[in-house]
Amino acid sequence: EVHVIGASSMHGSLAPASIPSLVWLATRIADERSSSLPMQSGARWLLYRTTLGSLTRIESRVLSRASRVMAMSPHTADLIVREGFAPAKRVEVRTVPIDTDVFAPPENDPRRTGLLFVGRTHDPRKRFSRVAALLEASPRARAAGVDVVSPVAPDATDGVRWRGRVEDLPDLYGKAALLVLPSIQEGLGIVAFEALACGTPVVAYRCGGPDQLLAESGAAILVDDDRAFRSAVEELLADDVARAEMGAVGRRYVVDAFSVQNFLADTALFTVNN
Repeated sequence: EVHVIGASSMHGSLAPASIPSLVWLATRIADERSSSLPMQSGARWLLYRTTLGSLTRIESRVLSRASRVMAMSPHTADLIVREGFAPAKRVEVRTVPIDTDVFAPPENDPRRTGLLFVGRTHDPRKRFSRVAALLEASPRARAAGVDVVSPVAPDATDGVRWRGRVEDLPDLYGKAALLVLPSIQEGLGIVAFEALACGTPVVAYRCGGPDQLLAESGAAILVDDDRAFRSAVEELLADDVARAEMGAVGRRYVVDAFSVQNFLADTALFTVNN
């Protein structure tokens, strides 16, 4: 058996076609690249544009010959089926599990303050510029500030506290009033569900992968534009009770839907049916 696990399925092309394979996929390459293509420039734009067709054909071969295809989100599963890469009977949704013992609300819950962003500020898909615009437009958000966990520092902006890489991410989740997810595309957006596991509500732009799951959680506000983003953030920052209620609901949701214990309870999870 061959197990192809990752953000994309490109490396699955190295496996012999005669061997049964299972693919666990975060995102379709066209979904990822097409969303960020307009924001690329120069050599990277040309690279993305000229290689997309050939990479899509490779991806198609890997998915079409797989005995099982596990998508990390309902959005990705829908794309795989709707675009004919694999029949619905061979596609299922399996999210990445979360260790809910590690990612948990702090025992002595502190007064939560400020916003939190976790991601690569230099990645166009993460659209950190939306956070910078929020801080510029909203005195309340600017006063609260945003902790930024990213290997690359963003441009200096009032209200931004760059943390670089951190060792104790659950601690930051547990101290934040809410997590913001301004991405234009995500395969799953695992940081949103890590935050929920820590009792931290989420305000997210609709970006594909996490949308349905965040809506189901009852602990997130999904937005489509900058005005709605600002409104949702300001309303939650001003309402401690609503944030606490959403945090408790989100925690229960992740324990039920994402916990490692439930994930590993399925002994046939990585079995390929010949």
